[in-house]
Amino acid sequence: MHHIKGLAALSVMVFLTPGFLTAADLIEAWAPGLSDFEFYIQTGGEAGETVSSLALGYGAGHGFSLGLILNNEHGGPEQLGAVAFWSRDLAVDRQLDVWIYSEATPAEDQESNEWQLGIEWSWVSGRMQPYLRPSVTRSEDGYHWQQLLGLMLPLDPVELHLELSAEIAASRAYDLRFAVGPNITLSEAVELLPEISWTRHPGSHETSWALSLGCILTRSPG
Repeated sequence: MHHIKGLAALSVMVFLTPGFLTAADLIEAWAPGLSDFEFYIQTGGEAGETVSSLALGYGAGHGFSLGLILNNEHGGPEQLGAVAFWSRDLAVDRQLDVWIYSEATPAEDQESNEWQLGIEWSWVSGRMQPYLRPSVTRSEDGYHWQQLLGLMLPLDPVELHLELSAEIAASRAYDLRFAVGPNITLSEAVELLPEISWTRHPGSHETSWALSLGCILTRSPG
């Protein structure tokens, strides 16, 4: 079943690269027109800082969606990003999503750019919905390869998402992250996405916890 939300799935981007802040979820196409507004805030993590993100989503039809993102890290410069993704149903119980994301830091003394390319394949198995999400990110310190394995469990009135992901940097050190996120639908237009995550950081045995909360506001087509 296609919902309207889209960006909330890409939480692997909060690992080693700035990316946009999100919560555990599946990628799903946005409704036609300017139909999606998303806000996320996270505290904790390796640096123990507070990060926030705003997103506007536009459904272009035929499975294509476009989004603008504004990220802010406490004490750091704002980042501007754009995302485009394409969703296609392969069968009644299978879906493929492809996305590309680009981000720039406009501050004169910290100018930087990065991009990410990835896919998500999800399928239905009984009442569960597993999904795989491999991706690659290019930033100033080289390439980062990510792999995510997720599982959605429908536990009315929430959808519980469990995600295990790893990111390998150019140094071959890698992050390992586990996230739990119950998606709570308050109405047809409002959804809350709380998440708690645990991360083991690359090159050490140090770990950290993070809490995040997302809010998705959608406009139904027509």
